[in-house]
Amino acid sequence: MQAPLTSLLGYRLKVEGLVQGVGFRPSVVRVARQLGIVGEVRNGQDGVYIDLLVDAAGVARFIASIEQVIPSQARVTRITTTPMDYHTPWDEFTVQPSLSGGGETDIPADKALCDQCRAELLSPQSQYCDYAFVSCNDCGPRYTMITAMPYDRSSTAMAPFALCETCQRAYQGVSDRRFHTQASSCTHCGPTLEYVGDVADTGAVDPLAIASKCLEDGQILAIKGLGGFHLSCDGLNDVAIARLRQRKQRPDKPLALMMADIDQVSAYFALTATQAEQLTGGHAPIVLLPKSRQRLPLPDGIAPRTAYVGVMLAYTPLHLLLLKRAGHPLVMTSGNRRGAPLCIDNQQALQQLEGIADGWLMHDRTIVRACDDSVVQIIDDVPRLLRRARGYVPEPLPFNLSERNVHVNNVLAMGGDVKNVFAMTRQDEVILSAHNGDLGDLDCYRHAAQQVADLTSLLQLKPQRVVIDKHPDYLSARLGRDYALRHQLPLVKVQHHHAHLAACLVDNGIVPQRPILGIVLDGMGYGDDGTVWGAEVLLADFHHYERLARLKPFPLLGGEKAHLQPWRNLLALLDGSDCLALGRDLLSRRVPEQQQRFIDPLLGSKAHSVLTSSAGRLFDAVAALLNVAPAQVSYEGQAAMQLEALATHRDNDLQLPLCEFSRVNDKQGVMLDPGTWFQTALGYLSEGLAAEQLVDWFHQCFVASWVNVAQHLRAVHGCGDEIALSGGVFQNQRVLQAMTEQLRANGFTVYTHRQIPCNDGGLAAGQAIIAAHQTEASLCA
Repeated sequence: MQAPLTSLLGYRLKVEGLVQGVGFRPSVVRVARQLGIVGEVRNGQDGVYIDLLVDAAGVARFIASIEQVIPSQARVTRITTTPMDYHTPWDEFTVQPSLSGGGETDIPADKALCDQCRAELLSPQSQYCDYAFVSCNDCGPRYTMITAMPYDRSSTAMAPFALCETCQRAYQGVSDRRFHTQASSCTHCGPTLEYVGDVADTGAVDPLAIASKCLEDGQILAIKGLGGFHLSCDGLNDVAIARLRQRKQRPDKPLALMMADIDQVSAYFALTATQAEQLTGGHAPIVLLPKSRQRLPLPDGIAPRTAYVGVMLAYTPLHLLLLKRAGHPLVMTSGNRRGAPLCIDNQQALQQLEGIADGWLMHDRTIVRACDDSVVQIIDDVPRLLRRARGYVPEPLPFNLSERNVHVNNVLAMGGDVKNVFAMTRQDEVILSAHNGDLGDLDCYRHAAQQVADLTSLLQLKPQRVVIDKHPDYLSARLGRDYALRHQLPLVKVQHHHAHLAACLVDNGIVPQRPILGIVLDGMGYGDDGTVWGAEVLLADFHHYERLARLKPFPLLGGEKAHLQPWRNLLALLDGSDCLALGRDLLSRRVPEQQQRFIDPLLGSKAHSVLTSSAGRLFDAVAALLNVAPAQVSYEGQAAMQLEALATHRDNDLQLPLCEFSRVNDKQGVMLDPGTWFQTALGYLSEGLAAEQLVDWFHQCFVASWVNVAQHLRAVHGCGDEIALSGGVFQNQRVLQAMTEQLRANGFTVYTHRQIPCNDGGLAAGQAIIAAHQTEASLCA
């Protein structure tokens, strides 16, 4: 007769948050064994489960101890404690196989090579010396390697690589840094490198040596990284850089540099403490470093006619090995053909990068999903994400979605067409996708659709609403409509600039109790009146908005061509400001000769052109007026970036009288007319004043005009002292810093972007929160 099972009292802990893939279970095991507690820990679909044979006091002591040793990358949002009757006595505390099924948990982001793995990689005495895939609980691939949750090796791209005896011991060793590290491997059991391409007759057989020789010889190398391929070349070789630009059809857009360590960066730039911290942190983004603080020279072809150079540190062991062999910076730009998604598959890279790359350095570990490099700009000593991707995605941003005005929790927001990012809300958090590029490319559109399906599945999220931009022709809107129809979900339309303002409030954790002023300055957004908005002051919360001020509308001459040819916007603004006659001679020098015959027909057709209040197009016009913009730009924001570069690096201290934009009140609120500024600028130019001397003056006038409007609106509408700044124009350091300072000096509390991009890459966050606050009656079919 079988003896009855003994019932033992204990507790089960369910730990939610970012607790998988970040070394949390190893920390639990160590704490439990130190306290002499027996039991087990395992991953579940919706968190980590811990079973303990302890009394209530023991549970409290255990939780207090865990809180002291939580890994730096982990984030605990909730611990639920439940009394349990156990019938199986344990001899020790162990890690058990994961539980299948369940709900939602957070997915860890990829993390840069840690200091300990770096030391092992470069130490001749280490078993991991020169091993291009070394990692531990503190670093390595996560998001780009996971196929499903819970996070176990069998659910990652490492599943095909069985651990050797040595790695298995480390995997099972409680005190080892690689205890339950799912990406753990070594030269005997892990991924291997392969070089594809023509090989010089050097006798080298090591793929890394061949690839290094390729770079040394000025060739273009395609390198398989964490979240996709890079295209790389010698960062000090002007000829190689020019060749890469020509082959990738990227004539002007800045290229990023990768450097081996902070010492190498310091040789080229005088770094601030915040810049150094961003470069060396676990996120390892591209950091925009000002050329004005440059020490050793870099080729002009890296970032021509702009104020910044994008620099990142080697964040994988493979990149570091290449950089150590090179001994100097390498160009590291996205591995794709122009406009297409990032290449992640070996065969895809061989096909799509043919004609661009001379050689391919690849490996046999699958990249499960693409994730481009993140970009950070530091303004006012505050790091601000311009592209939120590798190292950050898909870690959630906390936000209070539990207040009474929220009508639905799980929302899928599709973002915009340029810099596309989609977003989801879940419980009290917002989750942004990685950067999907410009949806105008069919492959990017398909890629975005795949990413929506992939991330909602990975996160086990079932949207209750879909939200899109109001623009009727946006491809992201089409994507959202298709998804809503397929899943029989209600659809919400959100105005572009309302979403921008809301994203800024989300970024600052603000749930407005009353409408807040927002200055939104960007390139374009479909307006309620059918025009293209782009420079607005809104009074808004998450339910409603009112447009109180705007830039005086002017025609987009030639439609989409106005986004590519800055002189068209100059022509429209000069004509609209009654100073076209004064600017005729100048236009003959600014407009390309082959285009000059179109000036009068364009002006004749302006009545049929779409009107815009775009700040982006205003900057284009000023750049054309001051002759700092090309006749045709090759990337978004090029004219404004070149204008900013001159404002940052002006060599004179010429004092010009402030010339604010004229303020007019009409039935649509306050209107700012830049006509007086253009007329005054034309006068200065006719007197022989150098155009460069007027660049800084324009920025001063632009900022002062909006600050004065904000003060006026506060006084007239009694809307309080809070104000939010959003839109792509606030990537301009000159504008953001000056406007923030002046608004604060006038008693405003200013909210700006940090974790969510101020450009269209942050649009989806605002869309999602607004949609979550909509009542059923406000939804559109």
